[in-house]
Amino acid sequence: PPSSYQGGVTITPSGPYEIPEGGKISLTVSLDAEPDEPVPLTLSKGNPELSIVPSLITFTSSNWNELIGVDIVAGEDHRAVDASETIVFSIPGRTLESLDITIKNNDAAVVAYPARGVEITEGQSGLFHLELDRLPPAAVEVSLSTRNDFIDIAPTSLTFTPSNWNSRKEVRVRAKQDLDAFDDYDSVIIDAGGGSVHHSTVTVSIMDDDDDAAQVVVPEWEVKSKALAIPPTSAQDSATVRVRCDQATPCKIFLDCSTQNGVVLQGYLPAIPAGATSTLVPGYIQRQIGSKGSWEGRLGCSLRSEDNIGSQVWTRSGDGVLVNNSAVIRSERDGDIHRADIESIPSPDAFDLSNIRIRCDSQSGPCANTVFVCYTDAGQRFDADLGIIAQGITRHMQADELANLMGYRWPDLGLSCEVRSSGRFTAQILTRTGGGGALVNNSATGVVR
Repeated sequence: PPSSYQGGVTITPSGPYEIPEGGKISLTVSLDAEPDEPVPLTLSKGNPELSIVPSLITFTSSNWNELIGVDIVAGEDHRAVDASETIVFSIPGRTLESLDITIKNNDAAVVAYPARGVEITEGQSGLFHLELDRLPPAAVEVSLSTRNDFIDIAPTSLTFTPSNWNSRKEVRVRAKQDLDAFDDYDSVIIDAGGGSVHHSTVTVSIMDDDDDAAQVVVPEWEVKSKALAIPPTSAQDSATVRVRCDQATPCKIFLDCSTQNGVVLQGYLPAIPAGATSTLVPGYIQRQIGSKGSWEGRLGCSLRSEDNIGSQVWTRSGDGVLVNNSAVIRSERDGDIHRADIESIPSPDAFDLSNIRIRCDSQSGPCANTVFVCYTDAGQRFDADLGIIAQGITRHMQADELANLMGYRWPDLGLSCEVRSSGRFTAQILTRTGGGGALVNNSATGVVR
C-alpha cells in the first residue's frame, strides 16, 4: 500500500553530480519531516554498471533526521564516451527525488584524420590516419574491416601503447575496379579493444571512372522483399536496410524503387555472398539507384531476385531510439478489388503524430477508387474517399487529414479501417511518439490468415 508519509527527502551535497569511471561519490540522506510510521526509501537506477550502497533505507520516528551515508560507485567499461544515469528516491506509491548523474569516461577513443573521410577514384589509393585522443592505461588493439567490400585496406590491425598513443598511424585504402558507371562508397569499421569508439567508421567515397551506363533494364525477377519508408540522407531520422542472402550460393538483387512522388529509381546491388547480410544506408542506396542527390520524401523499394533473400528496415530517430520499421500491410485480392485492414489508428488529437502511407504497388495501372471504410470501437461506420493513387505513388496523410475526410475525430486508438482499391497496394502507419520524437511502425497486426 502507498506510504502515508507526505514529506520529502534531503540530499547533500546538492548537484550537479559527476562520477569518474571506476570512482564513486558519497551522499547523505535524511527525511525533512517526522513520519507517523516506518518509511522504506528505495534508491533505484537503470545502469547495471552503477551500484548504490545501501539501496534501501528505512526511516522511523527515531532516525528520520539522521544523515545516512550512501555511496554511488561507477564501474569500469570499454566505451569511450561519457554516460548518464538517473537515481530515483522513492517510497511506496510516490517518487520523492531524482538525481541526474554523469559518469565521466576514462577510456581512450580512436580519432580519424581527416574526419570527413577519404575520396578516391576507382582503382586508385588514398590515405587516412588514426590516433588516440588520450593516454591509455594499457595497450589498445584496433581492428579495421570494410562494410561493403568495395575497397582493400592495409593494415587491418594497429596497436597503440602508452608510449605512442598520440603518434598518427597511416592506413592505406584502395578502391576496387567494377564494370558499372556509378559512384560508390564504403566504410572502414574501427573496433578498438572490443568496445565502441567516438569515431567508429571512416567513410570512403569512390568516384567512378567508367563510361556512362546504358539505360537500366529491369530484370523479370520476382519481388522477393520490400523495404519501404526509407528516409533520405537529408532527413532527421537515419535508416539502415539489411538484406540477407538466405541460401548456399551468392544472391543477385535488383532495387526497383520509387519516391513518394512516383520518381522511379533503379539499380543492381553487388552480389551478396552466401549466408551473408549486406547493410545499406541511404547514401549508398542513393548511389546504387542512380539518384544524383537526396530523394524527396521517403523511398519505397521492391527487391527483385531469383534467389532467397529477406530485408529489414531499421530506423534510428528521436533520442537515438532504434526501431525495426519493416512491418508492412499488403493488400489481398477480393473479387474485383484489393483490400487490406488497418487496425487501431491513433487519434488525431493524441500527443503522438501518426502518418498513414498507402503505396500503389500495381503493375498494370493506377490504384483507382481508393476508399477507407472505417469503424469506431462502438461499430459506427465512417468512409473517406482518396480517389486515384497513381502507379508507384505513395499517398500519405496525417490522422488529422483522415478525420477531416470522414468528418469524425475518434479518441485513443478507437478507429480501424478497411482500405479498398482497384489496384494492388501496401499500407503502413508510422507514429512519431515520446518526448524525443521516435518514429515507430504501428503496422503490425495480430490477424492470422
